[in-house]
Amino acid sequence: SSGGNYWESVESFTDRVGISEWQNQVLLAGAESALSYESYIDLSLNLDRLRQYFRRSYKSLINSGLRHWEIHIMEASQEGEWEEYRELHHKVSGRITRSRETWELQLQSIKEGHAFLVYLRQSDGRMVGGGYFTTTQNEARYSVGVYDGSLVPKPLGHVVQIRAIEEMKERGLAWYKIGSRPYS
Repeated sequence: SSGGNYWESVESFTDRVGISEWQNQVLLAGAESALSYESYIDLSLNLDRLRQYFRRSYKSLINSGLRHWEIHIMEASQEGEWEEYRELHHKVSGRITRSRETWELQLQSIKEGHAFLVYLRQSDGRMVGGGYFTTTQNEARYSVGVYDGSLVPKPLGHVVQIRAIEEMKERGLAWYKIGSRPYS
């Protein structure tokens, strides 16, 4: 708060049982605690094992998409692909949603190896979708995705996700953070 009487801290997933010493100390000092849950994919499992956890309908969408789209991982030197992805984002959203500077920062993250882009092309070479993923030493996260709205019934996002998981495994990451897991 502006008066300085309030602060907030978050302790992320640590792959261990129990609370940390930090959390223990602040709770003993009278702090309030709020609990939330996040969903992760364990990337130590082989791909066949991971696929067993997918919904049946997703498996068929993935298989169909793998046959239908050309799937690529953007290399750091392929700035033209990044620009094409940015333009697709603008076209699909119908407006500029953020500054050019933030796009440049994301491109820089790809160049530095802290992010990657999975993108899809039709057989005519046109980019039709993609997903941008950020990484840490152990974890990956889905950040931005864009898919050609005229192709929505087709399996675009599912294919990007499976290829991203493969890339995460190739990079030796341990976890893919899916996001919040709400409970009623």
